[in-house]
Amino acid sequence: MSTCRAGECDCVCGGNKGCGCIASSDNPDDCACWCFGDSPTGGWTVKPSQTVDVQISGLPLFEAARLLGSVHSARVLVPVDIMNKRVHLKLKRKRFADVLKRLGLTTSGRRQKKARRR
Repeated sequence: MSTCRAGECDCVCGGNKGCGCIASSDNPDDCACWCFGDSPTGGWTVKPSQTVDVQISGLPLFEAARLLGSVHSARVLVPVDIMNKRVHLKLKRKRFADVLKRLGLTTSGRRQKKARRR
């Protein structure tokens, strides 16, 4: 069982699934949590210079990148050679850009909008 908490959000994930939570350090109600395999539910946007609280417990790096990408306007890129590496991280009051750097992730431009079906 994995447990994660950041700001006013927390989650408990069974079945040896990993979890992750991210929250704004200045506004703990702006937060998102999820278990491995779930869809990210951001709803707010983080700037690279914004301070955040993050806890990741046993998520593969590509899933951690999905969580972080769900609250960031740019695409979060994952190195293919370490994308399945399980990560554990607990940081408070760190810049979002520093969190990405700590995990070995980078960003690339703006996220492209999905094409509309006609």
